[in-house]
Amino acid sequence: MKNSRNSGNTNSKTMLLTGIIVSFIVFAGALTIFYINRDEIYNFLRKSAGENQNSEITGKSDNPISGGVVPLSNDIPDPYEYFSNIIFIGDSITSGLDIYRDSIKFDGESVLKDASITATKGYGVHNAVSDVASNAVNLIYGGKAMKPEDVIAEKDEKYVFIDLGLNDLGMMTVDKYMQIYGTLIDNIQAKNPDKTVVILSVTPLVAGQQSGDINNDVIIKANDMLLEFAKEHNIPFID
Repeated sequence: MKNSRNSGNTNSKTMLLTGIIVSFIVFAGALTIFYINRDEIYNFLRKSAGENQNSEITGKSDNPISGGVVPLSNDIPDPYEYFSNIIFIGDSITSGLDIYRDSIKFDGESVLKDASITATKGYGVHNAVSDVASNAVNLIYGGKAMKPEDVIAEKDEKYVFIDLGLNDLGMMTVDKYMQIYGTLIDNIQAKNPDKTVVILSVTPLVAGQQSGDINNDVIIKANDMLLEFAKEHNIPFID
């Protein structure tokens, strides 16, 4: 009975902290907790847990599960172990995780203290698939400019969370964005076949920040296409 209560506590901690992490990615700088449907998350965890990490994505295209996560083993892990096995790749929004690294705590412990966050202001998928150059926007790891697949290959983390798009959709069509995104995923998987890529939806814009080139209608279209891409390629997706 005691073990059952401990397991329940661990499950609750993992699900709650997943909501907090997604909130920081979406709002990058606002201390707002993103509440998610715990029953859906728990069912997703139970279905996708196990040796086969490439199980079918749960949810319908018109109502995807928000905050779905990829378990590390047959058991739902504790929060610190879970997030310490993820590398985040992204832009300035993802950098917000680094800013609040010490603020996201559970039971007094910073669950992101050992999380790997590699992000650059202004970075997009178009940069990620281009050659590294001194006059380009690059990811920096270990003091060196590197491509995402090379950074990931240097790391031991098993899961790769990709959060890119806002710096692309203002300069290209959604179709072009998806084409380049597919190339990025291919590059990462080719060099890191033992790691699981997780796609994060593009962050929506607040009022006053939208323009003719980049607005929430464009972002919604891109996220719909990202979800379909994820389903087609059996890649976990977080909305």
